[in-house]
Amino acid sequence: MSYQGLLTDAAGIPVADGPVDLTFKLYDAATDGTLLWEETQEVDVANGLFNVILGSSNPLNLAFDKPYWLGSTIGTDTELQPRTALTSSPYSLNSQTAGNTGDGHSLDAVDGDPTDVVFVDNNGKVGIGTANPQRTLHLKSVGDAIIKFESDGATTQWEVGTKANGDFTILEVRPTGGAFRVRITPGAGGKMIFPIGDVKFSRDVEFSGNVGIGTATPVAKLEVFASNQTAAVVVTNVTGSGLVGNSSSGTAVFGGSGSSFGGHFIGADNDGTKAAVKIGSGSQVMLLDGNEIDAMSGSLFLNNNSSGDVVLVRGGGNVIVSTTLVHSSDRRLKKNITTLDHALDKVLNLRGVSFEWKKEGARNRNPQQGVQIGFVAQEVETVVPELVKTDSEGYKSVAYANVTALLVEAVKGQQKTIAEQNTQLKAQNAQLKELRSRVNKLESQFSQTAMLNK
Repeated sequence: MSYQGLLTDAAGIPVADGPVDLTFKLYDAATDGTLLWEETQEVDVANGLFNVILGSSNPLNLAFDKPYWLGSTIGTDTELQPRTALTSSPYSLNSQTAGNTGDGHSLDAVDGDPTDVVFVDNNGKVGIGTANPQRTLHLKSVGDAIIKFESDGATTQWEVGTKANGDFTILEVRPTGGAFRVRITPGAGGKMIFPIGDVKFSRDVEFSGNVGIGTATPVAKLEVFASNQTAAVVVTNVTGSGLVGNSSSGTAVFGGSGSSFGGHFIGADNDGTKAAVKIGSGSQVMLLDGNEIDAMSGSLFLNNNSSGDVVLVRGGGNVIVSTTLVHSSDRRLKKNITTLDHALDKVLNLRGVSFEWKKEGARNRNPQQGVQIGFVAQEVETVVPELVKTDSEGYKSVAYANVTALLVEAVKGQQKTIAEQNTQLKAQNAQLKELRSRVNKLESQFSQTAMLNK
């Protein structure tokens, strides 16, 4: 509730500008009475004037169904006198209409007729034109129930609502007249109709019934009808125009008519610039043709924005790379970088095996024949779990390329051990040499002593 006041001193001169602590209290009497509500605010005073919103710090949870008086106190002073009687404005918070059922609250028309123009029931449901709202917002009218949207200065307005015949419509109103953009008919055979203009959906749209383009009576999930064309949808490839839906043969042909396939993409051989299928635009274009996939320019990305696996070979065969196979390894893309420890111990605990693949249904429908060499993923997982990946079906794979990092640190660890042993060996050799020299001297002295004693 907004409240404005003027603060003056005893001489009637406005108090100095600046913040002032004001305490506001509501009573049920002009003097004495019961204190019903209280809050303190720091307000800015300019030329003695201040503006506050009562209830900002302590909500006004009063019924406003009887007279109230407002008392004000500056700082720790005594309450200003006399108290101010609240006028009709605050009571509009709780306008009540006699005779309404359910103790709801409503607003009537200015002249009192009709009543319950806006009605709020005890559950917070709002009715416009009804005192029995069935939803959070319930609009009801005699004839058309329409909501109108209008912007000042705009030449086009919009109306949304239900017509008297039950149709739901979205109507574009222009200076030259109205034009329906969407009409939804009720009943078991209800339809959604876009009578004129292009229809664009920027997000996913789900239709549970049949969808017709060019027809109001679709007989399939999607029916496209063009009365003046041989095909409902026309597509183009590098060799010319084709069609989707051939009225003469009854089959869908992609890329050109006369094909014996129900769906067939026909195009030039993939040479990096031509293909049966071109996907994308600008610098991001992928070409598909037979058993070839090419990026028209730049890089070809697989699984660019997905965390799922890319399975290149499951039915058999090899993955052949005629150029260098590289892995992303830029320091700028990494964090928590630490050197592998105990690498040699881990390598010593790995077991290299030879094996043959089993034929395992769709998982390994056409495995490579003959003896293979490698690891067993479950064994590797107990030693270096970082090298093992488990897919959604529980099957495990080994990142063989990543073993290189482990081998590098293992070799370095081994070389360190060898270097330490070489150092020890050199020291031992030096000690042995010194001992031999001392032995030789003792032997010489012993020989000389023996000769003198003869």
